[in-house]
Amino acid sequence: MDQPDIIRTADEAQRAHDMLIQLLLDDDLRKRILGPESVDPEGLIVASIRANADVLCWLLGHQHNTTFETNLEGVERMLRKLGIEIIDLGGLQWPM
Repeated sequence: MDQPDIIRTADEAQRAHDMLIQLLLDDDLRKRILGPESVDPEGLIVASIRANADVLCWLLGHQHNTTFETNLEGVERMLRKLGIEIIDLGGLQWPM
């Protein structure tokens, strides 16, 4: 396995998270940046921003939002039911 060229810092992930959350919370800002169609709370733009924020919350270990973790566990459960083996690579280390 090759080491990735870029690994983001926790500060970069937190910054991205905070910007996405601000877009979710501020309809006017979202409208000015992404256009009038972005105001629909059930629309694709809001859903996309929310999904990205969910991943960043998971990455940052935020306990207030476990959506991505729950979804990931569900996918893993379905794959196992289909007989697909999930291999934990958590113990692997990048070559020095």
